[in-house]
Amino acid sequence: MNRERLWILAGMAGLLLVAAGIYQFRIRRLPEPSALLQRMDAGLAQLQTVQGRLSLSLNDVALEQEMWLRLPDELRAEIEEGPAPMAGSILVVNRQETWMYTPDLQTAMVASRVDSMETDVDTSIFLTLHEQIRQALAEADTVQVTGWERVARRRALRVEMTWPEDASSIPGTQATVWLDNEYLYPLALETDGGLSMRFRLIQFNLPLEDAYFQFVPPASVQVIRLR
Repeated sequence: MNRERLWILAGMAGLLLVAAGIYQFRIRRLPEPSALLQRMDAGLAQLQTVQGRLSLSLNDVALEQEMWLRLPDELRAEIEEGPAPMAGSILVVNRQETWMYTPDLQTAMVASRVDSMETDVDTSIFLTLHEQIRQALAEADTVQVTGWERVARRRALRVEMTWPEDASSIPGTQATVWLDNEYLYPLALETDGGLSMRFRLIQFNLPLEDAYFQFVPPASVQVIRLR
């Protein structure tokens, strides 16, 4: 092999190393905290559905759940494990009404969406979790982007923030949140108010049938209509 070819190969190798370095820099470089809200708005605008399994705990109550979310306002959440009478419960929220089925009590509470806003039926944080995180970021006193981590097999931004008391509906005034790198949807959350949430598996923008957001109570169940 002549000297000219050796120089060409060496030049190509150098270009590849530079390109790899630029790629790794772009991948690893953390976004500025001031850019998070804009990135979050852009990511969430691309989001249509969320489906996943997660762990949720508030103080001493721990739940294992599966959820289906169709933005902007339809949700199904099934509690797979948890203390009685919550285990086995199903929450279904569609555009007309909200159902809360509790098999241990053999009851199903239902309210129109308008009425459910004034009752305790529509209580799942997952319907508006992304909005609550965005509000906390907007109201935050301090925001620090501290690194990349893997959550639910996805790449996530680790963000630490504090906000004034009563500025957010999230329990506490300090939190660490892990935001999906593509959609900026919260994959995990830990707060000083005793709330902890972490997806074990999550999928975005899968088609979800209307049946997920409908509920027909078993014949033996007492239906309680709230007004």
